[in-house]
Amino acid sequence: MVMRVPRLVRSDSKIEHLCTRLREIASAQGPNTRLPTVDELCLLLSTSRVTLTEVLKQLESQQVLYRQHSKGIFVSPYIHRKNIGIVLNSTLFMARGASPFWGMLWGLFAQEARKREMQGNLLHSFYGAFQGETQIELPEECQQMILAQRFQGVLTIGLSVQENEWILDQGVPCVAFAGGCPWVVALDQLQFVRMAIRSMAQQNCRSLEFWLHSSYGENDPDLVEQLDGIQANQGLIFDSVQLRIGHERPTLQEQGYQMAMEVFGQTKKPHPDGIILLDDMMTDGVLAAFQVLGIHTGQDVTIVTHSNLNSMLLFTALPGITVLEFDPTETVQAMFTLLDTLMMGQTPALSPVRISPRFRERI
Repeated sequence: MVMRVPRLVRSDSKIEHLCTRLREIASAQGPNTRLPTVDELCLLLSTSRVTLTEVLKQLESQQVLYRQHSKGIFVSPYIHRKNIGIVLNSTLFMARGASPFWGMLWGLFAQEARKREMQGNLLHSFYGAFQGETQIELPEECQQMILAQRFQGVLTIGLSVQENEWILDQGVPCVAFAGGCPWVVALDQLQFVRMAIRSMAQQNCRSLEFWLHSSYGENDPDLVEQLDGIQANQGLIFDSVQLRIGHERPTLQEQGYQMAMEVFGQTKKPHPDGIILLDDMMTDGVLAAFQVLGIHTGQDVTIVTHSNLNSMLLFTALPGITVLEFDPTETVQAMFTLLDTLMMGQTPALSPVRISPRFRERI
């Protein structure tokens, strides 16, 4: 499907032009210095008091300047502070059956931003992008900030290639997670698969299946193509290794539930003794189906699954499954580090930056 470029606001308006000129004047003068009077600015900028009032209002909201009654207009002490935009596709945590991971990630971004603001001259602005009729749309204020290059860098979560490329086209460094971009932080799914296969072999599984959600094959075909190679490179031999793709359903839990019912509900057919799941929401659905069918993990079937550090989603299933965790904090910190490199005008040594999983410790 061809995606169209998001609807964008115009950058050549008179207000924006005057904002840029006055911002340059303020930046040249420096923090806490007094700017010319309203009449002097009107003459300097060749504009009316009405237009200037709107310009001052916008720049005050952006912390470029501040006004004091009967004293004048002053340059903000934060004039040279770096401004970073953080944009999350809001449908990721608003959709039915949304993973708690996205809310956890958003909270970690807020924590990291607060810590960085306390340590340096930084400001972070958070935005929720939304799904329009045909594409993801950025909030108008966010678009204006990008067009005016008021952001020194942008972090995006769940935006498409088109949105991320548009940000880069405006000359603003951009780092993405769960979206296409030249500068990306991603979960190391291939390392997950290597570790999961090794774990299955150590638990004496012979008939192995990978269960993926319905869109996974389209999103990461390299993983599917390399499964056999990973097994061969590790010197592991199973009686069978199969890939099973779920049917389209409203939620990942429903996909997992249906797959488990289809495979294990037919008692006369052979079923795998080992299942690897790359999504904990699907695993949650699988375990719900196993409860209905009376299937016991760790006895009737072995499961190795993805999860996230500090997530309670699969906590009750710990005794019966092996969990490989990704740390969302590492994702957040890696994105900030990558963006820092770009904002310094340097080319990162590596992209994508991959976050490796770890085995969850038994409690």
